[in-house]
Amino acid sequence: MPLSRLWISIGVWLVMTAIATAAPIKALIVDGQNAHNWKETTPILKQLLEETDLFSVDVATTPPKGKDFSQFRPTFAAYDLVVLNYQGDDWPEATQKAFVDYVNNGGGVVCYHFAAAAFPKWREYNQIIGVGGWGNRDETAGPYLCWREGKIVRATEPPGKAGFHGPQQTFQVVVRDPDHPITRGLPKAFMHTADELYCRLRGPAENVTVLATAFAPKQKGGSDEHEPMLMTITYGKGRVFHTALGHAGEHLKSVAFSATFQRGAEWAATGKVTQPVPADFPSPNKASVRQITAKPSRSADQWVVYEGGDGPGKGKHVVLVSGGEEYRSEQMLPQLGKILADRHGFKCTVLFAVDPATGMIDPTCCSNIPGLEALDSADLMIIFTRFRDLPDRQMRHIVEYVASGKPIVGIRTATHAFNIPAGKTYAMYSFNSKDWKGGFGRQILGETWIRHHGSHGKESTRGVVAPGAENNPIVRGCEDIWGPTDVYTVRLPLPGDSKPLVLGQVLSGMKPTDKPLEDPKNDPMMPVAWTKTYQGAQGQTGRVFTTTMGSGPDFLSEGFRRLLVNAVYWCVGLEDKIPLRAEVGFVGRYEPSPFGYFEKKDATVKPSDHAM
Repeated sequence: MPLSRLWISIGVWLVMTAIATAAPIKALIVDGQNAHNWKETTPILKQLLEETDLFSVDVATTPPKGKDFSQFRPTFAAYDLVVLNYQGDDWPEATQKAFVDYVNNGGGVVCYHFAAAAFPKWREYNQIIGVGGWGNRDETAGPYLCWREGKIVRATEPPGKAGFHGPQQTFQVVVRDPDHPITRGLPKAFMHTADELYCRLRGPAENVTVLATAFAPKQKGGSDEHEPMLMTITYGKGRVFHTALGHAGEHLKSVAFSATFQRGAEWAATGKVTQPVPADFPSPNKASVRQITAKPSRSADQWVVYEGGDGPGKGKHVVLVSGGEEYRSEQMLPQLGKILADRHGFKCTVLFAVDPATGMIDPTCCSNIPGLEALDSADLMIIFTRFRDLPDRQMRHIVEYVASGKPIVGIRTATHAFNIPAGKTYAMYSFNSKDWKGGFGRQILGETWIRHHGSHGKESTRGVVAPGAENNPIVRGCEDIWGPTDVYTVRLPLPGDSKPLVLGQVLSGMKPTDKPLEDPKNDPMMPVAWTKTYQGAQGQTGRVFTTTMGSGPDFLSEGFRRLLVNAVYWCVGLEDKIPLRAEVGFVGRYEPSPFGYFEKKDATVKPSDHAM
């Protein structure tokens, strides 16, 4: 193995080791459709998990009802816990299989409230959650569980529909298994605030332990049975916590819900509970409520998604990651995404540096790029960031994407995409890393930040196809490449199997008609676009296209746009589909700002303003 690839393999291994030893419990909340208000409850569930200081939480939101689910493929295996806040359209068969495999192999699950109504015809799902309701379930779904004469009974009579409830009511929850880690130390009984009291949930009811029940009086629309409220289920090696509590945000304020949810989630993920019983846990006669200040989910407003139309890219998901103070990646990448989606069929998700206090795009905010979990289902990452220091819960998605060996397009400042202080989990990705020399830029893209080769802001760049690259499909139709940004210095030769495609001719001024400099800056000319490969954690070979050109104004060059579009085709293995002149006309208006350092006062654009 070449030394460079050995370093990459060692580096990825070290990073993945760091994940295993330093990261908190990784949890994924799945939402997107539900007869209950998932947009209200998901942020609260996320907050409840995160406030324990045990969990790092991501959210996977499905397409809306009736839309295309073919690209909904969460990487369940990357998580310790999946929280189900979903009831809606069936998942694709491959996604269902991935979920079942995840649980069977030891993944933890929380079935939250109305997730018990999901997927009535999916046999394995019903085995995983134990019992469920609604969705035309009836006695054919299996028995219902209730507490009678000191024990849990698998009842079959009376037959009828599975799942109903009377009006919301306060009720007492009675612990039936005081020795289980989730309920250990709780009072024998405790009050819950007014909520739906689910009755006669039916299902396979296999490998179920009922932890707590509540009596559902007939005069309040109930079954006159002691109904299970908290349950655990084992499925293969997996642990499942099923809570019937928590209809809406108001009910999640009940400490009876929040404390048991937090404890149940920890148990499902780890098999143990380390959290103490909170001092404000309710008594047998009095409920306890906490104020919750979680803001409604704004995830749909924090990035944009362009659903691909017809074209060679149909079925491929491209995630474009922007975030840099100087070169207007936040303007260029949305237009690139629109072109890829509208002209070529790719589904494109565009992410931005967002000020969490305002929700506005703010490239000076170096520690927040929401939506990186989109990389879990991506076929290609296009990255155009500069000196980011992201929290571990976000950075992890980039690291795991690289570890997967999937293709990458790096644009200009992506050579110094990260500036992460020593001692942090992913410090080796930093542009100045000594442990993984040159970090992500050098090891994956082919170079880190060295210096400006052309005079910044004074000497623009003419792209010249490199000798021997004339027949490479990536440069097809790219005879006119120019940008006002200057050439970057790179060390020659480029590492590994790098192949220069375009050389950067330093011009004497800032116009495309200016003459080339006649000095050593053009002898030799620096590569400004090249291909290479890298190896993922399991030895997978990933394709890489890197260009050190790139800015909002650079993207006005038709040749540069075509170069990037062609590179996307090549990266995802569609090089035989690259046309003689790929269509790269702008979609809508494109009027980029000049490059230069962004000022916070200019943060007036929301991600949703880039909607197509």
